[in-house]
Amino acid sequence: MNFLNTIILLAIFPFFEMNKYHESYISVCEINLSEERKIMEISMEITAHDIVYLFENEKIGLLKPFFKDEKEYFNDSILKKYIDQHFIILHKENKVDLTLIGNEISLDGILMVYMESKMKKPLTSIEIKNDLLISSFPNQQNIVNLKGSIKSSYTFNQYETKHVFQ
Repeated sequence: MNFLNTIILLAIFPFFEMNKYHESYISVCEINLSEERKIMEISMEITAHDIVYLFENEKIGLLKPFFKDEKEYFNDSILKKYIDQHFIILHKENKVDLTLIGNEISLDGILMVYMESKMKKPLTSIEIKNDLLISSFPNQQNIVNLKGSIKSSYTFNQYETKHVFQ
């Protein structure tokens, strides 16, 4: 009986290991350049366990989820520090200050990050540097969609980490 149990466990063990990894590494960032409200609204979707792995793998720090008001989230200051280094918006060669509104982890493991920035007037051009997660996941693709005064989309990857939107 023990021999048979061992064979069964060895046969199904690889399937448990496969659940830790996935073939596609994608984040999606939506940027709304609201002319009426004079604000840049940003929402990012990132796979939560990928960013936790990156923090552990690159020894950035401990990124563990917290629960509050029945919602799961990460520490805003730790997350913001990483995002500030790997997601940068430039307008006329000046870095745009992004205010982190908050974050939450959905039941399906997606980390949603919400940010905003004030705009004095409608933007006609911005440059974005986006290399989120690429250092730990070379196949990472970071999709950025803009709407409002600039309507455009671009996919960043390990070879293309900067793009000018016009």
